[in-house]
Amino acid sequence: MGEYDNFKELAHPRTFDFLSYGADIGELFYDGRTNIYQVDPDGAGSAPPFSFANPDFNFKSLRLNAVFRWEPKPGSAFYAVWTRQQQDSRNPGSFALGRDLGAMFRSPGDDIFLVKLAFWIGR
Repeated sequence: MGEYDNFKELAHPRTFDFLSYGADIGELFYDGRTNIYQVDPDGAGSAPPFSFANPDFNFKSLRLNAVFRWEPKPGSAFYAVWTRQQQDSRNPGSFALGRDLGAMFRSPGDDIFLVKLAFWIGR
């Protein structure tokens, strides 16, 4: 989960000094309807305004692997492999264990099933 706030720009090259939009310089507006931030970097100055999407995220992922191996005779083997993958990115910027865990298990998943037979032909 990532929740971003206090957007800044670098004050001077080769330094770790920042200027915060809406506090130190310019103006920052958030439109919750469109999920877009609008920035006017120098207020009434000549710098053009710009916008960017809300960078908050909430990514959950589940990956499962199961392998079955059987040797019918020495030198021969049978393999069966099952892989399950699910992911969900709803509710960016907030985390609630019960809600997010349930949402991940309800999200669509990908299942892959592979089979391999290696049989020893010989003595």
